[in-house]
Amino acid sequence: MNDRRKIQSYLHPKIYPQDNDVCTFIEKIPLKMRGELIRQSVICGIALAEVDIRLPAIISNLYRKGITGNDIIAMINQFDKPTNKIEKLENKSFDIDSNALTNLRSMKS
Repeated sequence: MNDRRKIQSYLHPKIYPQDNDVCTFIEKIPLKMRGELIRQSVICGIALAEVDIRLPAIISNLYRKGITGNDIIAMINQFDKPTNKIEKLENKSFDIDSNALTNLRSMKS
């Protein structure tokens, strides 16, 4: 009996700058620790989705080298009030491409 579940996904470093940054970061991690880091990252993403289903998409879209804890906290704080969440993000100085914004609007509850 296998009590593990395999989850597989692909990064696209030639398409998305965030994916390239993630690949660069992961390559610096010792091989024996990479699996655990990725497992924890998936759990973290799900925890954020429990707060608001759009958070993982927003944070991953805005991820860049040098992002700070304060940057992430500021993004999460956008979700503390139930009104006009997407509109608040549109008025911020984040670099959100039009496809990501369209995807966020489609997730609007």
